[in-house]
Amino acid sequence: MTQSSRPFDDLERGHVVLAPDPFKPEDDATRPWVVVNNETHPFDKEQYVTMGLTTQTWYDERIPL
Repeated sequence: MTQSSRPFDDLERGHVVLAPDPFKPEDDATRPWVVVNNETHPFDKEQYVTMGLTTQTWYDERIPL
């Protein structure tokens, strides 16, 4: 695989991606994730720090977007 054919090599902070959901038992479950790291991350463009997004509003300490 060449550098230009990698599917996530252009992700930046704030981008939202759809990826597997480890919190649901279904094998094909997905969840939106927002990228929160930036270019100072040690493995930028190879690994990403993300936060899962949800529509649940019952959690008092949630951060509305």
